[in-house]
Amino acid sequence: MMDKPEKATVKYLDAAGNTLDWAATLLTAEGSFAGAPDDVGAYYKAPRAFAISGRIAEAQRVLRYVAASFYADGDFNTGKYPSAPASSNYRNAWLCLGSHTAGSYHLSYRAADYLQSTQHPRLGGVPDHFVAAAGDRQLEWGATAVFVVAMLAVGRIDSAVRAGDFLLDRMLDDQPDAASRLLLRKDWSGEWITDHPVETSRQYVIELGEPGQTYWYLGIGMAALGQLHLATGERRFFDAAESVFDLALKCRPGAFEDLTSAKVGWGCATMYAISGDERYAEAARAVGDMLVRTQEPVGIWVRRPQIASLEDQPLMSSIDTSLERVCWLYEITGYLDTPPVQAARFDDSGRGVENA
Repeated sequence: MMDKPEKATVKYLDAAGNTLDWAATLLTAEGSFAGAPDDVGAYYKAPRAFAISGRIAEAQRVLRYVAASFYADGDFNTGKYPSAPASSNYRNAWLCLGSHTAGSYHLSYRAADYLQSTQHPRLGGVPDHFVAAAGDRQLEWGATAVFVVAMLAVGRIDSAVRAGDFLLDRMLDDQPDAASRLLLRKDWSGEWITDHPVETSRQYVIELGEPGQTYWYLGIGMAALGQLHLATGERRFFDAAESVFDLALKCRPGAFEDLTSAKVGWGCATMYAISGDERYAEAARAVGDMLVRTQEPVGIWVRRPQIASLEDQPLMSSIDTSLERVCWLYEITGYLDTPPVQAARFDDSGRGVENA
């Protein structure tokens, strides 16, 4: 018999605390992680992970180092140690969210300004990396979804809604082969990108029902669309998040058991917070239990099957992978341990109705 959420989630916070204790031992006085000083990939989830757990001092110490090392004019990829272009807006959005959570508003609002400057003026999507040549910009599911989360956090609701509309209308509803695959990228003109290197195919498409897919796209889609519903009360965003959950069900068991399913737990917990539907709570707990089960005793997660063992995993990957999962364990716990805001009841206009 499954534990009730109030009891089950205690182990999630214990696992997250184990990771945070390990990461804190690596923090230097200046805010860098010893052994990984010059790669923003080790840092972009750290402020959110420390801040969401209440460790604000550590979050702000990391942010001081991030600002000094990776940040210029709202972009966290162009400072003293510039990063590779791939996923730069994804990192920007997480650092926008993390700095806002930690109260470093001088960073979060400038980062929000930069992110908004990269949003497509007509379609509303956000590129994986913003470059001068429009033909080289790729509007991407993951970057757009985390942009939604960041914009909601800083109160830029209009930009978040436009990005949500892109996910709903230009991505979900426009899939050319919705029964078997989810395409993840469009070019700047709004056309699907289907011609890509085989080795990067998991960044461009999820083959529904096939093993070994990159499932986090589904989780962040659910979370972003669910949070848009919470912010606006508009039924269409809840319905879209339900559609993403249905896609995750088509990807069982991997979408709830593989390491890349961690964000699926976050998305499902968000849906439970809205609806009170126990299906979402069970799915979120399945992911949370998987995370606890696969954590190394020291508090690290290994990116299996790509990496065979903890000894083989670079420190940067250990920090990134592990602090990210702290975020999801806290998100899952927070949503499961809080009474749902409504029982998924809506009026005829499509807007949510408060519980009686």
